[in-house]
Amino acid sequence: MAHVSFLNTRASLVLGVAVCAFDAADGSFLLSMLVCPLWLLTSLARSIWLKPGLAVASVRAAVPIAVLAVALVNNSFQRRLAMGRADQLVSAIRVFRDEHGCYPSDLQQLVPKYLPFVPRPKYAITFNTFFYTSGGSEGQPGFWWIDVPPHGKRSYNFHEARWSSID
Repeated sequence: MAHVSFLNTRASLVLGVAVCAFDAADGSFLLSMLVCPLWLLTSLARSIWLKPGLAVASVRAAVPIAVLAVALVNNSFQRRLAMGRADQLVSAIRVFRDEHGCYPSDLQQLVPKYLPFVPRPKYAITFNTFFYTSGGSEGQPGFWWIDVPPHGKRSYNFHEARWSSID
């Protein structure tokens, strides 16, 4: 029985690493928010039912809590990083507009005079691009990125000089 408890605990740790890796690659915390509460409840129920001992039961309960904590810390870091980089881009776009009398047609026009390169919002494999439209003849540019995949966006309104969230 001790061997089975160890294997279940090891499987729990492997699952924890996999969930953390997915959320880090995605740049969000959605999988952790969906999986960890159910995982914790399942771990607690199994510990009550199977009585594996305090050490194994504690590890089983601690792993989903730790995974969720890591995902939330990563999400906080990613959001602050994205906002800082977005503010740099907004400043560069405004300076470009002040100097040229119009908004840039794309973000690459800001390189290298206003920025050394166009940054990515987050350290993530997916949802790691800033989106920009110059506004064309209407003159209202659009600037946004995916904050919480798949639909949560942070958007900047240049005429009102403010950030907003779009779901």
